[in-house]
Amino acid sequence: MTFDNEKDRKYQLLGHGVHLRLDDLGRPTEIVNGVVHYRFMDRLYLPVRTNELGVESIKVINRWREGLLERTESPHRSRVRRVATAFVDACNVTKLLEIGPGKFPLITGCTVRDYVALEVDDEAKRYNLANGLRCVSDPTLLKPEAHCIDTVVALFSMQFHMSAETFELLAGTRSDAVFLINVSTSDEQLVQTRVWQIEQTGATITAFDLSPAGAHDVLLVVGHRDAGSRLHQAIRAIMTEMAKEWPNLF
Repeated sequence: MTFDNEKDRKYQLLGHGVHLRLDDLGRPTEIVNGVVHYRFMDRLYLPVRTNELGVESIKVINRWREGLLERTESPHRSRVRRVATAFVDACNVTKLLEIGPGKFPLITGCTVRDYVALEVDDEAKRYNLANGLRCVSDPTLLKPEAHCIDTVVALFSMQFHMSAETFELLAGTRSDAVFLINVSTSDEQLVQTRVWQIEQTGATITAFDLSPAGAHDVLLVVGHRDAGSRLHQAIRAIMTEMAKEWPNLF
């Protein structure tokens, strides 16, 4: 690796434009090898915003993150997953779709029989298939069964690129479908974009801003037009669990 100046020695290229800062935490944007990079997960610096990353860059992030989680747990990640588990357990799920589970599918902690994952990372897809979970990379493959999906979870994936076909799949889910989506980013414009895209599916959204708890994260609880009692039940379960995880949030 070559460096433009001494400052660039603070960064290690992990691959496909993703750099790891080796010393202290940097600023939200830094110049690396003469190019503006954006901070992500505290120590990673990306050459474009998260929603503009290609799949190969996302895979690099996933492999680094997996290594990190082998050494230490992320308290925020654990809290969000516990909230999501409470959501799923409260929803009387018939068929669960998880978007972007990586190698950490939520179903391992839930009592759900009919599960399918949508995952663009081919290594994570192979991992889930090897563990007996149905996992596809193309959302159009799920369109014929979308009307059977009544619950959707997307954790730590919506900050990345989402295809138009993914939102078309969400639009085609059951009329009483409920979703739990977190958008983990400090990019307010991206949060607004995701909210707009979800609203275009015909759903309504209740948003919980987690920034008062020190996290750049928004939880979106989504319900289709006939969600009614399922949505109210899901929101109650989420708020109960959130009160345990972030007692000073409300």
